[in-house]
Amino acid sequence: MVMGDEAPSGSRAVDLTGDAYLTFTAPFYRTDDPLVPRSACVLPAGEDLDGTRTFVRSEVSFASLFNGSLTYGEKPTVGLLTTFAGGNAWRDAVTRRLEHELARYSDSLKIASVDAIGALCPDGYGAVAVTLRIAGGWAVECRKDLLAAFGPDGRDQLGHALRSTLLPPIERMLRRCGATDTGGTLPYFNLTFCGETDHPEPGRSTLDDQLRALLYPDSPLPLTSRSPWRNQFLYAGYAFNLLATTDPGPSLSKFSLLLLILDVAYARLARTAAAADESLRHGALASDVGWLENLEYRLRSDYHYLVTPTFSFDHHTLMLRDAILQAWGTDRLQSRADSLLSAVRQVIESRLAEEQAHRVGRVKTVVTALTILSAIATVEAMFSLFEHIFS
Repeated sequence: MVMGDEAPSGSRAVDLTGDAYLTFTAPFYRTDDPLVPRSACVLPAGEDLDGTRTFVRSEVSFASLFNGSLTYGEKPTVGLLTTFAGGNAWRDAVTRRLEHELARYSDSLKIASVDAIGALCPDGYGAVAVTLRIAGGWAVECRKDLLAAFGPDGRDQLGHALRSTLLPPIERMLRRCGATDTGGTLPYFNLTFCGETDHPEPGRSTLDDQLRALLYPDSPLPLTSRSPWRNQFLYAGYAFNLLATTDPGPSLSKFSLLLLILDVAYARLARTAAAADESLRHGALASDVGWLENLEYRLRSDYHYLVTPTFSFDHHTLMLRDAILQAWGTDRLQSRADSLLSAVRQVIESRLAEEQAHRVGRVKTVVTALTILSAIATVEAMFSLFEHIFS
């Protein structure tokens, strides 16, 4: 029988304390047709990527995603062109802009720091992560205001303000790197809430009901952790995530890096699949076998990059990855990609069969023509011989 202080730690709900960390992550890409071949991006000279030092080249290390035990040899890579960080002047401007928005809810919410990191791939896809740290945001005296500002009623306005400061430099960077001449887009944000917890084993407990208002729960039942670690609570959701740990800084950094990679992979496959679907139904190139084979390769490559754990040997990373992909409904995207691959393969086989039939028909026509010509030549030779004999 368990009584009093001997109650199991798992019976206590997980709550957040201390500073509030809020990370907005998003993919970005050019707005033109993703199926049109383009040359790889080229970095401009110097560290300034967008021409205004909003984004400056910075060595963002992904090592925390790769460190697996009993693994030897070269570490995997994620195929990036460059990584970058937000410049000092931009961070100051964003802090002022967002504090102005937060003042609608309370004067007690003060942004202690703003950090931005991002990644750009050679094909023009990229992702960005902006982390706000609000001093004492999870404390009792600030919590009500924080929940109002970053809950369902306030976060859209904050997200709009943040997007308006990110999209112009993203478009400038894409143009300067040769990714596009039409512009870029930043279609949405995922928002991760993070903070400390004094729970002894948060990974074995459930989330405090007060924090459910920040999320899109996938069940009316108490929310449990998807992290394999006992000292870490993770709720991975379709749009919102929550991370609780005794050391939020490194944990959130690792999670944000993972989201950067997955944002790029998901956006790339989703756009390729949508464009492929449209082209197969209406595109004139659907009769071009070479184009269809290239499309099939693109779909398979993007599909496997997203759903297979090839970029990491770290078990914790892979468990978080699976939790995110499940929350994003990747199985539906997988199903669409599988269906499109099957459709493309059927179209290719049909086109090849038609071409083979045309080739066989042409060969038969040529053989018949040669036979006729051969017969004509023999008859002419015979008449020539007869004329020579009887002349």
